[in-house]
Amino acid sequence: MCEGDSDARFYDATLQAARRRAGTSEHGLLFTHCGGKQRAPVVVEALRGLDVPVRVICDIDVLREEQPLRRIVEALDGDWEAVKSDWNTIRTEVSSRSVSRRRIVDVRREVSAFLDSVEDEYLTKAAEKRVQKLAHADDAWSIVKETGDAGIPNGHATVAWHRLNIGLRALGLFIVPVGALEGWDGSIGNHGPKWVVEALETGLHERGGDHADFIFAVEASIA
Repeated sequence: MCEGDSDARFYDATLQAARRRAGTSEHGLLFTHCGGKQRAPVVVEALRGLDVPVRVICDIDVLREEQPLRRIVEALDGDWEAVKSDWNTIRTEVSSRSVSRRRIVDVRREVSAFLDSVEDEYLTKAAEKRVQKLAHADDAWSIVKETGDAGIPNGHATVAWHRLNIGLRALGLFIVPVGALEGWDGSIGNHGPKWVVEALETGLHERGGDHADFIFAVEASIA
């Protein structure tokens, strides 16, 4: 189970392609999504209530707040207290990291330039999202989501991350180590569904690599 439909589509295609390369049969997994990490615990509980084996794939920013991470862990029958210390180490060190602040004059210029380029008379949802992104104030967690686990501070936080990642995978929660879906190939400039379309068109799913190893690990945890 992924956060969004784009994630499910890409990982499904990646695993199917990997099996074709290996000359094996098609996989028997159902890749689906829950409409965002906040809904993940509800869906996990419902599926497990029907005795359906579940594995959850989440972006790395699921570590940002205690909820919904704690509820996901507990929905997978995990002990939150057993992982809380490592999670807290990561959260504290990432959150306390200082980042460069954006000047309002720069934000105003970028937003203005974008709106000047829009030909629509009325504000569309797509344009609204773009303006929000341009006006977004960077913080340490947004950087981690863009860079993946490489953005976690060295030292105690990195040690805690490696230990936590192993523990969460054992429960059935797989955190995307490159931050989010788009981190598997930074040369593809789009986001979400558009990123997946381009990734599939360029054959990223057909090639081996970290993204294939990641979904192999998910499959192996169920087999």
